[in-house]
Parts: sequence; structure tokens; C-alpha cells
Amino acid sequence: MSQPPKWVANQALNMLTVNKRVLAVEDDLDMAVYTKWLEKLAAPTGTIVSSKVLLVSAGGKSPILRGLEWFRDERNNPSDVFGLVDRDKWDATTVATRKRELPQLLVNGDRHCLESYFSEPGEIENALQSRDPGRYGPRLPTLRTRLESAVAEWVDHWSLWVTTNRTQGLLYAAEFPSCFHEQHPIPGEPIIRAKFHEWATLIEPRTCLERFAQERTNSLSEPTDLQFRGRVYAKDFFPIVVMQGGLQLIERFSKKDWMINLAEWSPQVPADLVPILQPLLA
Repeated sequence: MSQPPKWVANQALNMLTVNKRVLAVEDDLDMAVYTKWLEKLAAPTGTIVSSKVLLVSAGGKSPILRGLEWFRDERNNPSDVFGLVDRDKWDATTVATRKRELPQLLVNGDRHCLESYFSEPGEIENALQSRDPGRYGPRLPTLRTRLESAVAEWVDHWSLWVTTNRTQGLLYAAEFPSCFHEQHPIPGEPIIRAKFHEWATLIEPRTCLERFAQERTNSLSEPTDLQFRGRVYAKDFFPIVVMQGGLQLIERFSKKDWMINLAEWSPQVPADLVPILQPLLA
């Protein structure tokens, strides 16, 4: 039997004996933010979140995926263990494939990462207006202008980032650079040459530029609010543009505190997240 990741061995397995769902998230900040949103969903019904679900900080995306693979292979995929991960560079096809492979995997395909929930002007405005319209309201038009003036440049950045990362993924799938590592003696030169030609086609400049152009065209054709939510690299966009260019001029909080505060102050859970979290409280 293979060894499970620490979050499985130290926390998840114990909870399965007390009839409680387990939700593994990537880190402590994810745990704090998702707890706020689960509390909002639970509040109208009087449900106590801790009585229904245990949130576990797994220490990253890879440990979550490894843990779900372990439950699938060693424990026949128990229905009360879930893993919620960032979409990151995955496209829609990859998300669908990974969810077929791991039925307990949760992914919001509309968002790049956790910071994407705090990068769209309308969602920020709703949270700040709900908290204190007199204090925050007059500053919101300037904040929106700054974010909207930056988004196109960041969509360009996103499009190139995902293109290069997906190209890297194609190379790994084609066994670059590990193909010949364990071959002793190495194969004949025709085989080596054929593999080099295969790898070269994956990074051929014209093809890569076409992928980049198509990604950029697709991303820029989406409504602006969706660009903020899923077509900018929000792990940088939030601290660099949203915070430094706006929120820190209104009130000085750390990145962690701003994200937790915005999640708490928002009058509702993001609509695209409700179908993912609500069933955990059923």
C-alpha cells in the first residue's frame, strides 16, 4: 500500500470515522477565506460549519491531488473527502479530464486562483460598500479606473504565461527531457533523432506564436468582468495592481488581511462558488 500525504494521514482519515466531510485546500489563507464563505452559506440555515465539514490545509495543489489519488486507489474514493484547488494554467479540457480522473476534485473553472475572487472591481465594490459606504464609497470610482486601465496589459501577460506553461506541459507529456534517462545503453541514433524532431515541433516558434495569439484573442473577447476573474495572473495582479494601486491608498492591511476582510464583508458568496461549496453543508 502506498503512503498517503500528511494531510490524509494526520487529519482526513480520523475525520472519516466521525461522519464529517473533509475539504482539503491549498494553504492556510485558502482555509481562512473558504471558511468565511462557508459561514455565509451556513448562516441562513443556522448550520454550524464545523459540525459538517473539516477544512484542512494540505500544503499545496500537488499534495491535494496526491491525496485524492490515494483515496481513489487505496480506499475506493470515499464520498466525504474533497479537494479544492486553483485552476491555475489548466484549460477547460484539462479541468474536465482531471475531474474525471478524480471525482472528488473541486475546481472553479471560471477563476485563476484564490486572488481572482478579489480582483474584479464590481466584487470589490460590493464588499467595501457593504462594510462602510461612507468611508469607502467615495474612493471606489478611482479604484475602478485604475483596475480597468490595467486589465488589457495583464490579459496579454496571462495569455503568454499560459501559452508557455502549456507548451511546457506538452514537452513533459512527450517525455522531455527524461525520455532516455533510464536507457542503458542509449538507443540508436535514428530513435534519438526522431525524438528530437518530435520535441522541436512542440516548441516551433510559429506554432507557439499562433497559440499565444489565439489565447489572447479569446481572452480579450470575453466580458471585462470575466477577464478580471479568470484571464489575469491574479497571484500578482491582486498585490501589485489591486492593493498597491488602490486598496492600500484607502486603508493599509496586509494581503492576507485584505483577502479575509473582503470575503467577510462581501454581502454574498461569489455566485460561481456557491455550487461548489453549498453541497458540503447538506
